[in-house]
Amino acid sequence: MKILYYAPYSFSLKNQLPLNKAPRIRQYSIYHALIKDHDLYCISGDYEERKDAVLRFFKEEDITKYDGMYCESHNWPLKILDYKFFKFCKGKIPMTIFYRDCYWKTNDYLKKPSFNKIQSYIRFKIEYLIFARYFNLFFVPTKLFSEFCGIKNYSILQPAGIVRKIAPKEYNDGIFRILFAGNMKKGCEIIFDIMKRMLQKNTKIELHIFSTDAPEINIQNVFFHRTSLQDNKRLISKCHVGLIPHEKIEYLDLAFPLKIMDYLSYGLPVISTNTLEVENFLRIHNVGVAVEHDVESYVKAIEFFIENKDYFIELSKNALELIKTTENWDNRVERITNVLRELKK
Repeated sequence: MKILYYAPYSFSLKNQLPLNKAPRIRQYSIYHALIKDHDLYCISGDYEERKDAVLRFFKEEDITKYDGMYCESHNWPLKILDYKFFKFCKGKIPMTIFYRDCYWKTNDYLKKPSFNKIQSYIRFKIEYLIFARYFNLFFVPTKLFSEFCGIKNYSILQPAGIVRKIAPKEYNDGIFRILFAGNMKKGCEIIFDIMKRMLQKNTKIELHIFSTDAPEINIQNVFFHRTSLQDNKRLISKCHVGLIPHEKIEYLDLAFPLKIMDYLSYGLPVISTNTLEVENFLRIHNVGVAVEHDVESYVKAIEFFIENKDYFIELSKNALELIKTTENWDNRVERITNVLRELKK
């Protein structure tokens, strides 16, 4: 297929951006999965890079030769140039967009209004209406997300993982290693209290934190790494489970974090706060457990894995098999192209 890939800000063909944020990982991964089998024209990067690509498209390309557009939304405002290009494409090719952020619509965002929040709300609302006018279909991370936003014409496109040639996890050396990766969002500081409680019980355990903003608290057997997971594959191979201890808020019930797929890609079963979509996913695929957001619930889940070695190994095998068979970026691109084919009929 001949596809227009519109990826503003978080992906660039001119500059190598660090893969340290979920949108960057997503756009980079989809790009490289698309170019394997499809003819791609990419409009990406900052405003100047996108402007050059748009002008070159008008000069060198024929829109009628394309089978469709896949676009990624961003939490930074687009420019008039982008909207004009969407208007130009409308009606000529099928147009789809991955819409990933509706936090601006939640009660958590609006309950403490400020000038900046009101300004952002208006901007997000206008941009959403523009997208609804120009795009034929919205890709969304979850069904609850589409229902919350009132999106009628949608297809679910969750994050995905990378297929890795690694063996399932084992627990042989007597030390159980838990891992947390990402920004310290509200609620994540609970990991320190979890470790303190485990150490009080004399559990042989380590916590490895991969984060650029986590405070370096002096707790026994807690190790801080200011790099990405990709740069520490050898250490991660020794870890046993991945934690997602976000506080349970309205928006996270609708979302699906890329971090889950990152953990599963390394064969790590997941222990997460029981947000709705995440809990359903872990239960259906048997790749982890969802618990209440409190210290004792997490401690019990960790202890269960330690005491039930066979179950832990089974979940690790499930994780790797799931990424290999259905939850990978090639699978996501296949879904995108199938939707474009259907829209073109």
